Amino acid sequence: YSYGVARSDYPSGSIKNIYKELEDNFPKFKNPGHGDLRWVCQQGVLFINSSLTYNPNDPESHQNIWSRFIHIVISIINRKVENCIHVLWGKVNQKLESSIASNQLFQTAHPSQLSAYRGFFGCRHFYKINITLDRQGKEQINWNEDPSLSPTFVKILKKKKEIPPEGTERESESDGKKYVVKDGKWVQKKKERKIRQI
Repeated sequence: YSYGVARSDYPSGSIKNIYKELEDNFPKFKNPGHGDLRWVCQQGVLFINSSLTYNPNDPESHQNIWSRFIHIVISIINRKVENCIHVLWGKVNQKLESSIASNQLFQTAHPSQLSAYRGFFGCRHFYKINITLDRQGKEQINWNEDPSLSPTFVKILKKKKEIPPEGTERESESDGKKYVVKDGKWVQKKKERKIRQI
């Protein structure tokens, strides 16, 4: 997978920036202090670059080598994963948008040291991923590696006002008018006309 390194290796600048953004998204997130991202991958997250190898002297020279493979991976995801959430970081990866079938798509700058301040910081993609998963009825990602820590789950609370039974009356404290429940809604109660007997 991309971005990740062996637990014994020094975390890259991109991973450090990913952790900074996670801390901003989730106050309960704790930086694990290493760059091994396998605990996230085991929850269904795939980190992949448009090029899986590179030449330090010419970083973009290997993109043509991996282009066909990356498009094959995307086509498999399109067929196998319904409403897959795609996150495209950086201009090079954003060129893949036209190959993605899902409309669950987030884009921003790459988390590298050179571009993180151009939109990656503050994008809140990790928070948005969990919101989207929750809305889809799927299990959210716990971005905390340590199972003893509180999980970084987002709870979407849609509070619905409970309507009392039909015919229930109340008097408004603000205007003193009387209201009654009719057809599941509060409506102003009409004044009863008194019939004068002759």
